[in-house]
Amino acid sequence: MEVRNFDSVILYWNAPPYDPDSVKYYELFLRTLADTNWTRIKTNIPPAKNPEAIIYRDSIASKDSLFYFSVGYVTVNNITSEIHYSSDSTAVPHGGWFLLWKHKTN
Repeated sequence: MEVRNFDSVILYWNAPPYDPDSVKYYELFLRTLADTNWTRIKTNIPPAKNPEAIIYRDSIASKDSLFYFSVGYVTVNNITSEIHYSSDSTAVPHGGWFLLWKHKTN
């Protein structure tokens, strides 16, 4: 994750190592600490060796401040993968990562 400014971050992840050419597109999800359901926030993210997505705070409807992210993909055969989440115990850095992101106050 790279913070661009107060309003946006870039999320990066690794393509599946076993068959990266099978990815048709990626989907990005988030959830809050209070909600255990994943909400799709981006789809049709193009495949790449090092995929990425820019997230803008204003595009997230939730007024919560703590977010967990996950990524999944759809293959060229239209098979949907499981989602891989940032708080997974195998994530790097160990223990996962999350974002504490507050709304701008006037």
